[in-house]
Amino acid sequence: MLEDIWMEGLILVACKLWLSRNLACFEGVRQCSQGILMRMVNDMRDISLWHPGIISSINELEFTPRFHLNRGYRKSPTIKQVLWTKSFGRWVKLNVDGSSFGNPGPASAGGIFRNANGEVIAMFSAYIRLATNYIADFTALMIGLQHASEFDFTNPWMECDWTAGVPSLLS
Repeated sequence: MLEDIWMEGLILVACKLWLSRNLACFEGVRQCSQGILMRMVNDMRDISLWHPGIISSINELEFTPRFHLNRGYRKSPTIKQVLWTKSFGRWVKLNVDGSSFGNPGPASAGGIFRNANGEVIAMFSAYIRLATNYIADFTALMIGLQHASEFDFTNPWMECDWTAGVPSLLS
């Protein structure tokens, strides 16, 4: 989004400076730099109305309000209700998840163990460095199983949102 606005903004800056110089040289009209700057900011805001792009980074999110630029927003996802249920009897429930910022990108994994009363027994988190979402989820599951073995949880009940990996584990 901002690339288009910056390109047009650079042209706009050159044009505004050229027009201000011409007014000063040929018509004797002097303009203050603050007024020129405010007109450029207003023009950039108007340009942003023609580019309803989506904000794609934190920098863009922080930058756009400073210049009063129009911010495009993604359509919000459909909200799905998710319920967590306790395990039964002597089962220990393990919920794991992994994710990466980018695919591949910096990744991490984590998990939590709860008893049948829903009380936290143990938890873990790990930074995986550079990995895909698939590898991050797989790593979370493997670390969780390793901890279950170390803590001698003989009846682990595992849950994750890793739909892509379940068939690979079953085969």
